[in-house]
Amino acid sequence: MVRDNEQTKELVESGVIDKAKSKAIVDSYRSSMSGIKDFWYGCEKAFELSLDTCTSSECNTIKFDFVDQDIHVTLPSSRKLRYSKPELVEEEKTISTYDIDGNEKQIELVGTSIYYGKGIGLYGGKLVENIVQATSRDILVDIILKLEQKDIPVLFHVHDEVICEVEDQRSSEVAKVVEKVMSTPPSWAKTLPLATEVEISKYYLK
Repeated sequence: MVRDNEQTKELVESGVIDKAKSKAIVDSYRSSMSGIKDFWYGCEKAFELSLDTCTSSECNTIKFDFVDQDIHVTLPSSRKLRYSKPELVEEEKTISTYDIDGNEKQIELVGTSIYYGKGIGLYGGKLVENIVQATSRDILVDIILKLEQKDIPVLFHVHDEVICEVEDQRSSEVAKVVEKVMSTPPSWAKTLPLATEVEISKYYLK
């Protein structure tokens, strides 16, 4: 928890955290969660490879295809994200970063950048963000469809919450079904761990 962590509770209590501590937190996260950082890098390189060679490439279960000047990214659900007419651009870049004492410094780099559409920049972290958000959407849609197939009407959803409305006498029974459905991953992500909390109320709670 952010509040219980010695590094981050200062941010919760005051709303302010110094740059040196910010860098330490980022470095600690990237070190302890190296698989996430590697996935950012892997997806970026796979995207670049498909674009550079006009072929297909993969990173884990994510596939990148060059199709009619676009890059199609195939999600685990088989749905595709399309990036319109991306380009690899060699350019000089100035990056702002911080040393271990929190002092800002500028780094001059020459490297390859990805742009698509009307000059929208793309990099590994942003690409993975898009993939994760889209996959989360697909999981939620799978759940909603399964609930409605079980005669449990979904009124609306908020982020990862699903709000259903049923008769009072069905509420306890339906709550058990909702918990089971929402804790069961879709067929295309069988090993995905899902956990659910269900609450019965007369009105919407947040």
